[in-house]
Amino acid sequence: MAKLLVPAATPIDADRRIDLERLAAHCHALLADGADAIALFGTTGEATSFSAPERMATLEGLIAAGIPADRIMPGTGCPAVTETIALSRHAFEQGCETVMTLPPYYYKAVSEDGVFDAMAWLVEELKPLHPRIILYHIPPVAQVGFPVPLVRRLADAFPGIIVGVKDSSGDFANTEALLAACPDLDIYPGSETFLLPGLRKGGAGCITATGNLNARAIRAVIDETDPGRADDRHAEIVAYRKTVEARPLIAAIKAVLADRYGAPSWRAVRPPLRALPDDQIKPLLEDLERLSS
Repeated sequence: MAKLLVPAATPIDADRRIDLERLAAHCHALLADGADAIALFGTTGEATSFSAPERMATLEGLIAAGIPADRIMPGTGCPAVTETIALSRHAFEQGCETVMTLPPYYYKAVSEDGVFDAMAWLVEELKPLHPRIILYHIPPVAQVGFPVPLVRRLADAFPGIIVGVKDSSGDFANTEALLAACPDLDIYPGSETFLLPGLRKGGAGCITATGNLNARAIRAVIDETDPGRADDRHAEIVAYRKTVEARPLIAAIKAVLADRYGAPSWRAVRPPLRALPDDQIKPLLEDLERLSS
């Protein structure tokens, strides 16, 4: 069964601290709207703007608030492998089944052997916890990624541990190459733009930022059994995605959530990001309203 995983946006309060109550309510809403799991502290969740202790405390708080641990997939990738190990170990100790990790991304132009060494270190430290790891490939942001041959090499070296890839390359040819080279892995496009083409080639679903806003419609594409109707539904979610991502994506998502929840504080982001300017909010909301009418 294909899955929808949503990298939840992270609300913050006036002191720029994580607003756990609002985050828990949002995660409950996402699961109710058809998300299979919450990808906690992904790019959309501003992961790199929060410290490891903040991220660990938030995971514990969400579980205490009734979000099942097995429906949370924390993002754990950091420039320091030791910090990735600490975040991943903590997630598995809390009962999470899977983590999603970036490669160490500060040093650029590193070799594939170097990235392999980092992942091997991570796996060896986590083996007693029976880890499941999804590789997060987002070269437009991280610049360091997981090329297809490296993914195959890691999957062969660590079967049952390296279980999938989130492909946020924005290049469906790369997704196709992953699907062809790694049929034993769960390959998730990082946008619903490629959801239906991916599903038709054996993809596992998608992990998408705009699931924060449009989870029900994305779920409907996954569940649609009529090919023609699936094409129509897919065109609708692609139009929605393109409307949102025409603005700064994280800020736009938070602006829509602020309107949806009647909570202006949802607009806030942590520096260095900036909230969506006031004069861009109404046009965004009007554009989305037109799409739903």
